Amino acid sequence: MKPRSPIHAAALALLATLLAVGCASGRTDQPPVHPRDAGLDAPARVCEPACSEGFACVDGACVADIDADDDGIPRSRDCDDFDATVGPTKERPCTSGCGGGVERCTDGVWAACDAPTSCDCEPGTPARTASCGRCGRMQQTCEGGRWVDGACTSEGACMAGAVETGGSCTNCGTQRRTCQEDCSWGAWTCASMGECARGATSPESEPCGSCGGTRTRTRTCGDDCRWDDPAWSACSASGECTAGATESRTVACGNCGLGTKTQTRSCGASCSWGAWTDAGSCSGGGACAPGETRGCPNGDSCGVVRCGASCTWGACEPTVAGGCLRIGRSGLDGSNFRCCTPGGGGSGWQFCLASCQWSTACEAHACP
Repeated sequence: MKPRSPIHAAALALLATLLAVGCASGRTDQPPVHPRDAGLDAPARVCEPACSEGFACVDGACVADIDADDDGIPRSRDCDDFDATVGPTKERPCTSGCGGGVERCTDGVWAACDAPTSCDCEPGTPARTASCGRCGRMQQTCEGGRWVDGACTSEGACMAGAVETGGSCTNCGTQRRTCQEDCSWGAWTCASMGECARGATSPESEPCGSCGGTRTRTRTCGDDCRWDDPAWSACSASGECTAGATESRTVACGNCGLGTKTQTRSCGASCSWGAWTDAGSCSGGGACAPGETRGCPNGDSCGVVRCGASCTWGACEPTVAGGCLRIGRSGLDGSNFRCCTPGGGGSGWQFCLASCQWSTACEAHACP
């Protein structure tokens, strides 16, 4: 028989635990005594109530329906789960006080021995035949008022239902054959196989994310002929972004780009980014846009204030080139003047006219 597998060892450990718990608690679901200790003729006991799924009734006790002897037959169908040679249709010789016979295992239950139950016979009673050995037959004759067994003849190669194991086979399996009802061996089959061949590899991929991404891994078959369970790779998405994701940024705004504002965008169902949208108003920025104009603070009708390249307001200046401002230091309209030299000598001044041009006359007056 092949060495115990990790699964088989775990099953035996579970059985040991069930034995310990059952014996300690005295419950009716404690495991049964081995048939070798209980005696082959001990009557089978039923389980009341019936066992739940995953448990088998063995000699009146509910026990885990495992395969303790690793013969490929679960305990619920195995008449001796401690002996790998006993299959679900095993036959074995038996005797009564009146001769020999055979008892058969049928789905985990030993049938009654078919040995004769009547020992007495009348002298001259014709001989009779009975089952024996490996599907053999024997003749019983009446001698001295009792039946006497003759030799067992025409036996087959094996006991019906017996299981024989051979060498290893595919995927950590074990060769196994079963003796047929006619006591001849059936064909060898590979049983108790694992999932895969030692050292084999299996690349796998599966979808991930919301936009057709994939993740991959490569599994390797271990010495126990079972696949390992490596971690998956990171998800490789095929879109620009993950659907539902959002992101934000800060951009320049306002005059001369001196202010800032926040913008956001969202990833749509097609895994592409939507347009940037403003998440708030512009904070900061220049006082004005270059080239922008406004009236002078004093309301001078001939003046204008212009916005410079640095986005700041300049001083009040004439509206036209070479022109003048109307309001002087006194703050009165038309009070602006400048000094000039009259034709007759001396000093004088010129006023800024309503046309925003200097007067051509230089009036005599003491120019300050």
